[in-house]
Amino acid sequence: MFTCLLLGIGCVSIGSTQTASLTGVVRDQDTQDSVPFATVALYRNGVLITGMDTDFDGSYTFDLIDDGLYDIEAMFLGYQKSRVEGVSVQSAKVNIINFELVEAHNFGCGLTSYTYRIPLISLDETSTGQTIRPHDRSTMHPTPIRLFKGRKQRKKSKKRRKRN
Repeated sequence: MFTCLLLGIGCVSIGSTQTASLTGVVRDQDTQDSVPFATVALYRNGVLITGMDTDFDGSYTFDLIDDGLYDIEAMFLGYQKSRVEGVSVQSAKVNIINFELVEAHNFGCGLTSYTYRIPLISLDETSTGQTIRPHDRSTMHPTPIRLFKGRKQRKKSKKRRKRN
């Protein structure tokens, strides 16, 4: 009986595969408000894998998906569809894709599409837990460095001011 139990445990560990999750938030591009009940679809090789609606906060999560490249599409009535292509999903990484939907001014079938770009620094590789993308660098403000002036330098600068 003991050997049978060990055999069962071995089979479970060998048969398990790594799965990943993909999460994000759908927002209105103009107001930055979340879009509740928006539809988010997950495609692999052009085939629909699964889909879901966002919750009250506009959040969605796809659990138990295999590693690989995916296309993700978000849509809601009154907005243009938004599609992100070539998203690399990995089980060892934090996979976050946020959407900003553009309001449709006519009821045509507009589609906003862009190719996924890998962030410079991933969420799970920073001390603050933030993802830094190339366009974020322009909004970052470096901390100014103020040099300490010694006593002699302060006296010299006071003398110079008195002369002028």
